[in-house]
Amino acid sequence: MKPIKVLAGLLGLVGLLGLVTSDFNYLESCCPRGAPPPPPSAPSPGAPLPPGGGGIPQPPGGGGGTAPGPRPGGGGGGGASAKRPNLGIGLMPLIQSVQGLLGVAEPWEVWWSRNRDKYLSFRETIEWTIMKDEGGTISVSVFPIYEELLKILEKGVADKDQYVAFRAAVSLGKVQDSHDTKSSSKKAIEYLKKAHESESRFFIRNNILLGLGLSGDNESVGIVKDVLENKKDNPPLRRCYAALAAGYLPKTEELSKLLEEVVSNDKEDREVRCCACISLGNLKSTSSIPLLGQILNPSEGKKESSQIRAYAALGLGRIGTTSVLEQLQKCFADKEKDTDVRSAVVMALGLTGLPEAKETILTFLKDKTPSTQGLVAMALAEIQDEKAFEVILEVMGKNKSPDADGLMVLALALTGQEKAKPELRKILDKENKKPRALLKASAAIGLGLLKDPEAVPLISVILKDDKMKGNTSLTPYLILALGMIGDERGIEVLEQMWKTVDKNLTLTAYCNIAVALKMLGKKDKVLEALPNHINSKDKILGSYALHSLGLIGDRESAKLFIEAYKDTNPDIRKAVMVGIGFLMDKSSINPINMVTAGTIDIQMVITDHILPIPVW
Repeated sequence: MKPIKVLAGLLGLVGLLGLVTSDFNYLESCCPRGAPPPPPSAPSPGAPLPPGGGGIPQPPGGGGGTAPGPRPGGGGGGGASAKRPNLGIGLMPLIQSVQGLLGVAEPWEVWWSRNRDKYLSFRETIEWTIMKDEGGTISVSVFPIYEELLKILEKGVADKDQYVAFRAAVSLGKVQDSHDTKSSSKKAIEYLKKAHESESRFFIRNNILLGLGLSGDNESVGIVKDVLENKKDNPPLRRCYAALAAGYLPKTEELSKLLEEVVSNDKEDREVRCCACISLGNLKSTSSIPLLGQILNPSEGKKESSQIRAYAALGLGRIGTTSVLEQLQKCFADKEKDTDVRSAVVMALGLTGLPEAKETILTFLKDKTPSTQGLVAMALAEIQDEKAFEVILEVMGKNKSPDADGLMVLALALTGQEKAKPELRKILDKENKKPRALLKASAAIGLGLLKDPEAVPLISVILKDDKMKGNTSLTPYLILALGMIGDERGIEVLEQMWKTVDKNLTLTAYCNIAVALKMLGKKDKVLEALPNHINSKDKILGSYALHSLGLIGDRESAKLFIEAYKDTNPDIRKAVMVGIGFLMDKSSINPINMVTAGTIDIQMVITDHILPIPVW
């Protein structure tokens, strides 16, 4: 086993080094060969990670679909020997996309980063209009800051720095209308369409296409259709973007039919088909259930790749009606040989939220793949089965793999049972030396989900230990848990940490402190410090301050983005684009989750591009 551990460790080290050149690798894998991309810059919050093993695109039609390599320690040692980089790179915003970095993130962390928005509530809708009563006549005007922020994004999408431009494109797709916080900005859509017509850079065109999808603009359906149908002028990767963009657009019979044609064509590029499966699910296209079922359970003599079958299952799970269960139930755990397919079916069953899925989920409990066992626990919790707590606790007691136990701990919390609280407190207790740091971290998030006030003293004691300031595994999760619990006793320790965040605390925890203090009603304390952090000589600190400003800022504090955009530092300018996108987002839940929520280990090239899109 030693040679395997050494090899896995070296691979993990290579992955960590890839963080430094993450933007370079992301651009390299998005673009055709030709002129070299700009030189890499230091990573900022949500900076793309190297896709797979180093950013080299697979041949068209190759489809990817390879499972990640062994984690350090063999079959289940991911967390036991995980080493976090003690660097000022802020790992928390990057967890969503670290599946290629062996030993750095565990399955539960990846799951949490792709699903956490629906369990957290700290975003506030900002009103961008002024209403005045002038002698009985109501006049409505838009705050000037709204137009200024939009103009920055318009300039950003045309920026010579392609890393700035792609972030601006995605942000434009999320911007809310000035008069209707639930609708997309018509101006932002116009800017995207204009950029789509004039932009020649392959990398940026892809993200503009995704931005148009995120906008939900009905008139963008034609653009997406043209890209999907025109194979001659659009390579597979771009058509993957189009297929995913379709899942955000208004559902039409014409659009569903086109996606179905893509899925059913076995001569079509495999990854384009996979993306179409996901979008049919996001569109809740019930007419597509038989087709997706045929892909998942091919008739005798017909072969389908495990990758397309897995994504067909995830599409079915997203549709979520009782009629999808018949298709998912045909894939029995004891007969299905492919790990990706088994994992996808389990996740899909959980995504349905249907209690009737219980018996099928239970058939996967004896799965030989630890992470799949962990996903079984999550699925039972998601369907809110009344016996889920007992089943999960029993399975957790027999489990010996770090690839599964963190998921099981989270699942205990998601059952919502009061009796889960003492079980998780036992894991978190500082005196309990047996659980590793990342399992304690999972327990902390679980206690946050359960809003357990008795966990506050346990967490505070750990955070007050000076040794925890540079901890990159446990500390960020403890911080967020205090915010989630919402008990005022957690304020003191967080405020003390925030006072010295620019000197003594690893930036890994920066955004989490800002968010946790906001959840505890102390947003003003954070906002007071942000100007100094943004204007700091430490540009990485400045970029994280801008990232946090986007998450918790308001109309008044948004002025900081205007000034920061004048900075010539590329990390600051990238963070400005991301932060404005967060601040003006029409959705309280990260829309990228619609693609990534069920893809912990099921990889393909396009997900290596979607996952690194900046999230907090």
